[in-house]
This record gives sequence, structure tokens and C-alpha cells, in this order.
Amino acid sequence: MNADNRPEHIKQAAAVALKNALVAPRDPTRYILLLLYSFRRRAQQAARWQALPTPLRAQLETAALSALAQPSAAQVVAAMAALELPQGGWPTLLPTLIGNVVSEGGSSRVLRKHTLECLGFLCEQLDSDVLCCHSDALLTAIVNGLRSDSEDLACRIAAAQSLLVALPFVGANLGRPNELSVIMQSVCEACVPGLTDSQNGKQ
Repeated sequence: MNADNRPEHIKQAAAVALKNALVAPRDPTRYILLLLYSFRRRAQQAARWQALPTPLRAQLETAALSALAQPSAAQVVAAMAALELPQGGWPTLLPTLIGNVVSEGGSSRVLRKHTLECLGFLCEQLDSDVLCCHSDALLTAIVNGLRSDSEDLACRIAAAQSLLVALPFVGANLGRPNELSVIMQSVCEACVPGLTDSQNGKQ
């Protein structure tokens, strides 16, 4: 946490890990060791990924993104993004994902659903300092997926789940009364009576 030569997102992750260890219901020493192993493994993965030639990385990213309409592709894209975005790489990813959701008639229902899931995976894997500058666009995409006039229940569920994990990134937005009102209205309208799955997605 105190190392001056460490990136800010690493120091922040270390602080969160220590906090979680202190309040962990089980053996905190074991918990810390597991987290240290996880951080070391992630650092090794990032080093291996960055060691690949840039054209090859770009080719793999393009292939994964073009397959986003297929099952499990959202997790692949999110895994690559977790290695690229903290280093300032893949600058076109978030605009592309957000465009998949908000474009009128330009994306299939399946692509919209998997894109919303991918945004949720990104929010789970990345630190707030990586995504906070994109909070407005992220919220726009998620609220778009929550629209009460959406014909696809699966899209609304994916949007609700993404909103849940995106909350740490959008604190500033929730502090603005107008934006908070729009978000809460979208959430409430998405909870259509009788659609149990949709209601479960908000919990």
C-alpha cells in the first residue's frame, strides 16, 4: 500500500484486501495469503499478456469482441480487458460495448444481453480508478438496458445485475438528484409485476 513505485490501482486493491482480511469471518491469515497469491497470479498473467506482440494482442481482442454474441464470449472479453485497461490499452473497447447497447436497431437482443453481462464482469474485475471516468457512459448503457419498453427480459436482468456491481463506480452520479431520479425510475419500471426473474435481478 505504501510503495511509491506501485500503480495506484495496485495500492488501492491492497488496501481493500487488508480491510477485507480484518473483517473476514474466518482465519484472516489464510485469507491474506490467498489474496496475495491471487494478486501475484494476476500480475503474472498481465506480464505474459503484455509480452505478446502488440499485433497479436490486437488480433485476439478483435476476435473476442466480434464473437460477443456467442455464449461465454463476455467473460473472455472481460478477462482481456482486465489485463489491458489498467495499462491504458484497448481504448476502443468501452465505446464499442456501450455502442452495442445504446445503438437504436444496430444490435441484436443477444448481443445487447451479452454486452451488458460483459460490462458487469468488467465492473467486478476492475478497480474504480480505471472505470470511474467512464461512469456516465456506463450508466447510460445500463439504464438503456433497463428501459421498461425493452422487449427482452434477459436484457433487463443483465442490466440490473450490471447496475448492482457498477454501484462503486457511479457514486458521483447517484449523488446528483436528477440522475438518481432517472436511475431509480428505470429500476422501478423494470420491476414489472409477475416477472419474477426480473425482480430477482434487482436484489
